[in-house]
Amino acid sequence: MKRNYIIMGFVILIIAGGLTIWFVIKKDSNQNNNNNNDNNNQNNNEVIDNNEGIFDPEAYEKYAEKIAVVEGDNAWYYQFLINSFDDGENTQNFFTGCNLKYAKFKDIEGYENIGNNNQYPSLAISDKSTNGVTEEEEVLLIDNYFDQKQFKKEITIKDLDELKLYNLDKGLIVDLFNKTYNSNFDKTISKFSIKGCSIQSDEEKDGYKYNIGVMHLRRGIGAIRIDLLYNDGTYLSELVENKKASNEQKEIYKNFQEIEEYIVENQEVNIRDEFDLNKDVYNRLFDIIETFDD
Repeated sequence: MKRNYIIMGFVILIIAGGLTIWFVIKKDSNQNNNNNNDNNNQNNNEVIDNNEGIFDPEAYEKYAEKIAVVEGDNAWYYQFLINSFDDGENTQNFFTGCNLKYAKFKDIEGYENIGNNNQYPSLAISDKSTNGVTEEEEVLLIDNYFDQKQFKKEITIKDLDELKLYNLDKGLIVDLFNKTYNSNFDKTISKFSIKGCSIQSDEEKDGYKYNIGVMHLRRGIGAIRIDLLYNDGTYLSELVENKKASNEQKEIYKNFQEIEEYIVENQEVNIRDEFDLNKDVYNRLFDIIETFDD
């Protein structure tokens, strides 16, 4: 009997020891997981320097970028971005486009019935598809293709033979990439408060409101499109294009185009003194664009 008690005590001792070890390991594991989660949360707020393989909170400032913007049909604007930590030795490539006239997909012919037609028109979220491939998916295909190829030269259509596109034009991609490739790397960080693509406006007054489409880049304003949207749903640009604009409207639109060019070339939005335009229609415009660098 005594021998049985000794054996039972020995077994209990082994079990207790095992449980102690298990709790210690479990505690260490939980602590490590908590530490890893803390590190992950911290790293999510940092930029990864892929070339160095370390987390660098100032990496955003070290990026050098090449970028080009072109205007397409129906107020679509496209950009191609090449960025690098080492001035082109290793690059990341980004293609996208947005519409600087319409505030929602559903206002654009051909996009009325897509799944997210109430959202702002950007290729990066476009559900419009051909042969079961959406524009959003093609944007990612283009980015990945150029990342893999790492072109260090101007390209031709033949260089895109392995890239299958159903929605977007290869000629556009080639021209835009070459324009970007032939530009200079730049590390400028914009002073403006606007982000991405957007439509800026004001309250309707005197039968119209402003419709200002802006493509904002890291380095500044890449494109701006200034228009008036009348309360009957027509645009000043449409009146001019369809030869239905009055002489005053033609003059206003011409001045808008000069202002657009000045803003992009000079990256300046406080321009009242640069243009001798004192009518209310222009003062309303200046009031809007001056908020871009608040």
